[in-house]
Amino acid sequence: MLEKIKRIFRSFSSNSYWEHRYETGGNSGAGSYNELAEFKASVINEFLLDKKVKKTIDWGCGDGNQLSLI
Repeated sequence: MLEKIKRIFRSFSSNSYWEHRYETGGNSGAGSYNELAEFKASVINEFLLDKKVKKTIDWGCGDGNQLSLI
């Protein structure tokens, strides 16, 4: 079983996965949309306000939806 798992991970391509996901109408996932995205944005926004941060950079990967909430 362990060897089978190792083979799967060796053959996995993150680039291919995300290209296929977006090409077939997918998005960045639950963390970028709906309740989880709103929760994450509220935590980040509260931190930015509390620390009086004036500029931020989104180093994440995805379709940019999370950034639209910040």
